[in-house]
Amino acid sequence: MFFPVFGIVIWGIIDAASRPAWAWERAGQNKTLWIILQVVGLVVFGCVGHVVAIIYLVAIRPQLVQAQ
Repeated sequence: MFFPVFGIVIWGIIDAASRPAWAWERAGQNKTLWIILQVVGLVVFGCVGHVVAIIYLVAIRPQLVQAQ
């Protein structure tokens, strides 16, 4: 169970980190906040990181793609 959760969070972190700063600004989001939320959610709370990563991938990532 831990590996799929870990994989989704890592995907979310890598995706968030690879997006340029200007795309984050255009989308009105904070790059550092979303990366930290995913890391802390995984390390401290386990499955919370999974939920945050899904929120990022479903709600925030499409905004960034559209801004690019």
